[in-house]
Amino acid sequence: MEYQDRRIAAIAAAQGTADEDQTGLAFFTHPSGTATAAISEAMRIQYDGNVGIGTTSPAQLFSVSGSGYISTALGIGVASPSEDL
Repeated sequence: MEYQDRRIAAIAAAQGTADEDQTGLAFFTHPSGTATAAISEAMRIQYDGNVGIGTTSPAQLFSVSGSGYISTALGIGVASPSEDL
């Protein structure tokens, strides 16, 4: 069965305030194995440059809502971390 109106992913304009000139981008994915399930927002770039993963309202330059995984090194305040995790 084919679903003509089904979206599996999308990128859409996302208005952040009442000002129509302040527009960002919302990235949508299809996290379900069910063909008729709706897509859901996975990431957003706001009009002010803030990027959010798992949140529709990132309050900082980079905001993550949920858990994460880093396999090797993480540098906080440095460009090239010298220590592995």
